[in-house]
Amino acid sequence: MEKNSFLSTNCRQQREFQHHNYRNNCNLPPIFGQIFFMQQLIECVPNFSEGRDMTVIKQITDVIETVEKVHQAIAANKKVAFQYFDYNLQKEKVLKFDGWQYKLSPYILVWNNDQYYLVGYFEKYKKVTKFCLDRITCLEILEEERIPQRDDFTVADYFEKEFSMLAGEHVKVELLCQNHLMSSMIDKFGSDLETEIVDDDHFKALVEVALSGTFYGWVFASRGAMKIIAPEKAKNRFDTLVSLYK
Repeated sequence: MEKNSFLSTNCRQQREFQHHNYRNNCNLPPIFGQIFFMQQLIECVPNFSEGRDMTVIKQITDVIETVEKVHQAIAANKKVAFQYFDYNLQKEKVLKFDGWQYKLSPYILVWNNDQYYLVGYFEKYKKVTKFCLDRITCLEILEEERIPQRDDFTVADYFEKEFSMLAGEHVKVELLCQNHLMSSMIDKFGSDLETEIVDDDHFKALVEVALSGTFYGWVFASRGAMKIIAPEKAKNRFDTLVSLYK
């Protein structure tokens, strides 16, 4: 496990006020939003005096460089292009689609659950999409102008919809997942996620969530690729909800 991942270390105490902090800052002018973001980033990186792990230091500097380029692109009203990687079962990085370039109209950087996300309009899917910042590599600013946000789009509402699964009382849930979900699980819960390989096609994950409609909807959206193993009350509640739609 990547215990030294700077996006999942030294930030646990912040979880309780992340949602409140973001909603209070998401409507600030861009320059104040950038200051808020960089303050959060600086507070969550390891102290360099604690060690000289060049891999960790390189990871930090790469993400800070990506952050700066994203801010530049937003300020200049330009699109960005980048490569994106997945994690295999050993949590090693593997470029998606053999290094294919993603093209995005960047809107904002979002902080949630010890992770940073780049939110913007993804042309391939023709919708607003989020990308985990520490899985982005080789980002460059394009000459093309951004596709503007829709009039009915608000960052606060998007944040509420996408990230509310961790709001409320937390419960430990054990999930059985197909292997292709490893990257999605790391995106949501961090690289120090507890996992165990079950067989050639599945792994188990122990995660902390609120047993809410958002959580059950997330499991349901996997179309059987993810199953709740424990606790029993979570499994039974999910089965009851699914039966209502049959």
